[in-house]
Formats: sequence, C-alpha cells, structure tokens
Amino acid sequence: MKTIRDYLESLFLGVPESLEKEQLKADLMANMEDRYEELISEGKGEHEAIGITITEFGSIDELLADLEILKDGHQQEEPAADNRQDAISHEEAFAFLEIYRRSALKIGLGVLLILLSVSQLILLSEMYVEYVGLFLFFILIGCGVGLFIVAGMAITNVSKSLDDRPIPRNVAQEVSTIKNNYRRSFAASITIGVLIIIFSVGLLFIGEMLGGDSLGVSMMLFGIGFGVTLLVYGGMVQGSFEKLTSERIFVADEDQPGPRARQAKNLPPFIVFLNGIYWPIVVAIFLIGGFIFHAWSISWIVFPIAGVLYGSIQAAVER
Repeated sequence: MKTIRDYLESLFLGVPESLEKEQLKADLMANMEDRYEELISEGKGEHEAIGITITEFGSIDELLADLEILKDGHQQEEPAADNRQDAISHEEAFAFLEIYRRSALKIGLGVLLILLSVSQLILLSEMYVEYVGLFLFFILIGCGVGLFIVAGMAITNVSKSLDDRPIPRNVAQEVSTIKNNYRRSFAASITIGVLIIIFSVGLLFIGEMLGGDSLGVSMMLFGIGFGVTLLVYGGMVQGSFEKLTSERIFVADEDQPGPRARQAKNLPPFIVFLNGIYWPIVVAIFLIGGFIFHAWSISWIVFPIAGVLYGSIQAAVER
C-alpha cells in the first residue's frame, strides 16, 4: 500500500496546495485502496495488484484540468513535452515492456541452446558418435540463431516506433513504480545467475574426475548456459525499464540518437563512438579466450570487468 501512496504523492508534485488538491488526493487514494483490496481478494499477488491499480488509474492530468489546477501554479504558453501529439502513450510503453520481456526470454534461451550445442558435441565426440553430435550441433545452433533473429526484429520494430519521441512524466513514473517492484527479482536473477556460473566452474573438475576432460567441459558449458540465461533475461528486462525512465526522449539506437535525444542528452562524441565498438570488442575477447586459449573457465570474467570499466570511462568523459 505504501507504494501506491508514494506513487500518488509523486503525481501531485508541483501542484499548488489547495483544498481541492487535498480532496482529490483523498478520493483517489480511497478508490485505489478499494481497487487494490478487490484485486487481492481475487487472488492477485501484492506486486501484481499494485501494478494493475496504478495502471488503471494512470495520469491525473485530466482531473487537474477539470478542476483548473495547474502544476507549478501557472499556465504554460507552449505545450509541454508530455502533451505533444507524438508523446509515448501508456499503452505503447507497456507494449514495449512486454515485447522486451518476451524477447529477453528468447535471447536467453538462444544463448542456452548455443552453449548446449557445443556441450553435447564435445560429449558425443568423446563417445565416438560425433555424427549425431554434429547433427544436433547444427540443429541447436539454428534454433538459437532463429530465436536471436526473432527477438532482435521484435525489439527493433517496437523501438523504431518509439524512437526520438517524448516520454511523458506520468508514463515514466508508472514504469518507475513497476521497476521498483521488479528490483528483488532482478537482484535474484543476477545473484543466482552468477552463482550458477561459479558453480559451473566446479562442475569442470567434478566432470574431469568422473569421466575425463570432455565430460568436465561439457558439464561446465551446460551450467554456464543456465547462468547466462538468467543474467541476460534479468539484465534485459531491467534495461527495458531504464529505456523509459532514464531519459525524457526515447532512444532506439544509442549509437545513432535522434535530433531530440542528441539535444536533450548532449552526448560527447567520444561516448557515441565508444558505444559502437566497446561491447563487440569485449565479446571478441571472450570468444578468443575460450576458443583459442581454451580458458572458458575464466574468460567469462571479462563481462563484469568490462561493465565496471565502461561505467568508469563514461563517468570520467562526461565530467
């Protein structure tokens, strides 16, 4: 209930104090509490009930207009960004989040299938049925790449439809509330994913003791696949919230922000250049370490190190 109350308070920030304002807040809070209790009685979970309640009540702009209450105490001569005709609507924002969530799951499963393809190929080759392993390798690779393509196209299409359009404050606030409710799930997915990857390194030695190097590597890759799937899913879902809450203008492609986004963010040219080459180089280092130096057990460390380094570089350049 505190989440609903805090959300309602945020909607009224900047609204001049008045009896009408207090009455409107009290009425809305009562209605939202009733709706929340109704959803709970229907068997909805706490977070789901909060999200539905906030979504259904949405913005208060129309109510404020009806009561002739204006935020900041004055009428703006120019239409605000939130009122532009091309501003992102609630429906578009929630559709974007849902498409991103489904795509994150597909990409995570794609990574798992690709690592599984290598894992089973190593294991079946050791068992002298490499033809079966090779057949399954191409099948699993094809399915994984297919999931990448489908997910990538879905994200690209929905992002292009929102590119360089204003994100209304009320939409950002609603997404921020959902993001706060997702915080525990995000932390759990990252923590469990990292623990699984660390445990997978132990599977390497267990497999070597049970059946040799091939079994150990196969088991390790299989475990890493599950861990990376959780990391990818959790990170992408969290990233979808950031896309709608961190900026006032939606950016589909960080390497090529639109005119409004460039004006709003004032991005340093070096950061734009870095965004285009940094992560491909990191992935290349990871693959080189694994395939050429056979250091799969430690090459994954490049990703957390690269994340910390990227944040430090970006902060230093922007300062």
